[in-house]
Amino acid sequence: MESPSFQPTFTERIFIKIFHFINTYVPWHKLPGFLGAFNLDFMRTELRAHNLHDG
Repeated sequence: MESPSFQPTFTERIFIKIFHFINTYVPWHKLPGFLGAFNLDFMRTELRAHNLHDG
């Protein structure tokens, strides 16, 4: 199996790790509006890195 061609940037990887930590205590849908939206954006980026997209 080929490795995915999409790789998140360094900044995206940092935010993905931060939101993983936050999500262990607070689910994304209970976060304040903008923070929850950013969380979903970085979840999407992580899924895209594994070739799981919302297409």
